[in-house]
Amino acid sequence: MEIKKEKKRLINLWNTSKEYYNEGKFVKPEGTFKQILQLSSDANYILDVGSGLARLSNFIDSNYIGIDISKLALNSAQNNLHTHLINADAENLPLRNKIFDSILIINTLEHMFAPKSVLKESYRVCKSKGIIILHGPAYDFPIACPPAIISYLEKKERINLTKIRFYLLRIKNYISNLFGIDNMNDNIIEYPNPIIKEGRFIPDSDVVYLVRIKEIINYLRCFPGKIKYVRRGKKWYNKFKFSKYWFSKLFLVFERK
Repeated sequence: MEIKKEKKRLINLWNTSKEYYNEGKFVKPEGTFKQILQLSSDANYILDVGSGLARLSNFIDSNYIGIDISKLALNSAQNNLHTHLINADAENLPLRNKIFDSILIINTLEHMFAPKSVLKESYRVCKSKGIIILHGPAYDFPIACPPAIISYLEKKERINLTKIRFYLLRIKNYISNLFGIDNMNDNIIEYPNPIIKEGRFIPDSDVVYLVRIKEIINYLRCFPGKIKYVRRGKKWYNKFKFSKYWFSKLFLVFERK
C-alpha cells in the first residue's frame, strides 16, 4: 500500500466533502460523552485530537484547543472565546511538551495511518498526572471490521484470495495481541473506501486502522503511567480473558505518570 497516496486521497475528501460533516444537529452530550466531559471538568487546558467541527467545545469551559487535518472542518467549526483551532496532522503535533491536562481522542484513532505516532505525540504533550481519553469503534473480535470494508471485500471484481488474506491476517494479529506482541501497523486497511450515498456519508467507511482495545492497552503500557479505566462488554463471553473486549467500543482512560 502507498500510504502517502492513500492519506492524500482521504485528506482531499475531508477537505472538500461537506457531506462528510453533515451529521445533523449536535445535541447536549449524554452517556459516554457526558462521562468524557466530566473526566475533563477540572482540566485547565484540553486538547481535542481530530476535533472536526469542534462541537465538544460548546460544552467545555476550559481552554480548548482543537486540532484537525481538515481545513474545511475547522473553517466550519464554531469558534468560541475559549477555543483555539489548529490545522495540523495529529501524527506530528506542533505543540510543546507537557502542556495539556486532558487529551481527547474521540472517534479519531481509526482514521490514522500511524496510530502509534498519534498516541506517542498525545503522551508527549500531556502533563504529568494528565489524562488521555480514547473513544471510538473497536474490532477485537478476530474477524470483525466495518460493514463498508466487508462490502469492499465482497465486490465481484475482488478475488477470494484477497478476502482470505485479509481474514487470516486479522486472526494472526488477534492471537499475537493475546500474547502482548505489538503488530499495530498490520491492522492498517490497504485501501480505505469512503462512501457517500444519497448526500450522506456512510459512517466508518473511511476507517484506516482497525482498532483493537487489547493492542492499545499493550502499547500504552510502554509509557510511564497507568490505565485508569477500560470499558468492556457485559455479555457472557466478555468474562473470559481471550474474549474480554469482543464487540466492545473503545473507551479508555490513561493517566501519565
